[in-house]
Amino acid sequence: MIKENIKPNMSQSEKWAKIISFVFDGSFISIPIFIVICMVIV
Repeated sequence: MIKENIKPNMSQSEKWAKIISFVFDGSFISIPIFIVICMVIV
């Protein structure tokens, strides 16, 4: 987390790739939550 704060040049796609990989590595229960978060952001 600290490295991400130090490195603000990280592209949005890299952040989303980490989030998506984190969601799919976890249980499938978190996928609907991820979709809801996407809808809120968009």
